[in-house]
Amino acid sequence: MSARRSRVLLHALLLCAAAGIAVVPQLRAQSSADSAYSLVAYIGGGYSRYSTASGGPPPGVPVDLAKSGLAGTARVMWHPDHLIRLGFETGWTTFYSYEFGSQDRGKVFLSGVPLIVVWSMNVLKIDLFAGAGYYYLNSNLDYRGTVNAHTWRLGWLAAGSYTHRLSDDLGVAGEIKWLNAVENQDAVITFQVQLVWKFLEW
Repeated sequence: MSARRSRVLLHALLLCAAAGIAVVPQLRAQSSADSAYSLVAYIGGGYSRYSTASGGPPPGVPVDLAKSGLAGTARVMWHPDHLIRLGFETGWTTFYSYEFGSQDRGKVFLSGVPLIVVWSMNVLKIDLFAGAGYYYLNSNLDYRGTVNAHTWRLGWLAAGSYTHRLSDDLGVAGEIKWLNAVENQDAVITFQVQLVWKFLEW
């Protein structure tokens, strides 16, 4: 998929998210009249694995490439009295790092902060998430000095999680997630443990 098509698709998804804020209250499921609205936070972290074959260091450069790293998530979801939920997710993830050179070693490190509008619904006790937005990418070069470069890139995510309830307001979730900064063709798969907290209900 070309970068132009990716941008058009992701802008369309963002417009759908904005429209969803207006139309979701009309998509009521077969729920009781006294169902409560709530805000639920998901906070956690875990392991990330770079999953894009075309990314990483330039071809032909001998490097020590590290595709594993850490990832963290902070997400807030609005749970209404119908099936579709809407929220916002951010966090931090490692994409990759590599070292180059023989005697005078250098290192490159790429990380990102997602800023994603997220939809969610529960299917057979599994929470499914999908969203689109932007990634704030940080590239750090440490070689005879330090150089930092920052850029915004369109991207999206998809995830599935299972929550074990500890109480009416607290739970612990295991989540598998794919984060994709599509314009750069940089993506990771993450495996995270999260605290799920219903912190507001009305």
